[in-house]
Parts: sequence; structure tokens; C-alpha cells
Amino acid sequence: MKKFDEIEREVSAFLENAGTRMTQWCVVTGAPSSGKTSLITELANEGYRFSRDISREYIESQIESGISKYEVRESEEVLQHRIFLLMMKEAMQLPCVEVIFHDYALPDNIAFMKMAGIRVDRKVLRSAEVFRYDKVFLLERLKVDEDHVRTEDEKFQKVITIALRQVYTEIGYDIIDVPAISVEDRLKLVLSVLRNRG
Repeated sequence: MKKFDEIEREVSAFLENAGTRMTQWCVVTGAPSSGKTSLITELANEGYRFSRDISREYIESQIESGISKYEVRESEEVLQHRIFLLMMKEAMQLPCVEVIFHDYALPDNIAFMKMAGIRVDRKVLRSAEVFRYDKVFLLERLKVDEDHVRTEDEKFQKVITIALRQVYTEIGYDIIDVPAISVEDRLKLVLSVLRNRG
């Protein structure tokens, strides 16, 4: 697909020459159906900039073109690679000095690829070295809410939560746990962390 071939070239050239970028970005991560988007919506209402869930957007675009949510995932390797490229394309354009909340971030690709049994490409590992995030919020999972995009079950939720924690810890982040409380209380917790950032 020409679009992704072009993005691949851009991403490869960028990662080959990029140094470490210490950003003011914050990660909101967790299993599917853990309330990430709800929390980010509340943060947006507080005036914070956010980066949307690119993986969900891509899958939705494929479904709108007539492909089922199961067909989209027939080649998990292709799907995960395209999601990574789209996330990188966006990251390359965002200002590092602005507080931006990410609904999933580049290191999440490592966890999802490992979960799918896919070899983690060197570019994916390199992206986690280049872009360094200020805060990582890991949301406790909520009840699975299956919709027109999700296919994951409770078992997947549990395992991916463990994998996400492991990946972020291994690459040097202190994880801030966000329990399964109301979205209002989650918002208060995140805002409190931001006020006390050091």
C-alpha cells in the first residue's frame, strides 16, 4: 500500500537520525475497555491537548470501508505495523514542550506485538528510546464493553495489563496506577499528579 510505504520511509529516516526527545507528554494506557477515552475526554474539557487512539481510528476506518472487525485482524502483524507507523507519523509532528495526553503511546506497541506473538521490529524499540514521556498513567481495567471495534475479552484484559506494566517498567518509567474509580475521581488524581510534577 503506497501510503504506508511512504510513511515507512519517513519513519525510518527519522529514527535513524533522531536523538532522544524529552517530552512533556503524558501516557494514558491500560487494557481495552479501561476508560482511557473517557478520562482523556475529561482532560480535554479541562483544556488539555490530547492525541486520539490511532489504533481505534484505523480499525474504524477499515470497518467503514466494508471490512469486518475480525477481518481487520486477520493479519495481526500487518495491523500492528500500520498502527505503529501512524502513531510515529503523528509523534514526529507534535511539539515536545506541550503537555499532551496520549490515548496509548509508542511503547504500547511493544506490549501489543508481544501479546500477538509478533517479533518486535527494531524501529518500534527505537521509537520508545527516542520519545520519552513525562508521566505514564496505567488504568485499572473495567468491565469489558464490547462494541463494533473491540474483540478482546476479560482474559485478554488481564494479560495485556500485565504486559503494559512490564514494558513501561523495563524501559525506565515509574508507573502511576489509576484505580477503577469514577472518571471524576480519576480526573482529580491525574490533575493532582500534574500539579505536583517535579
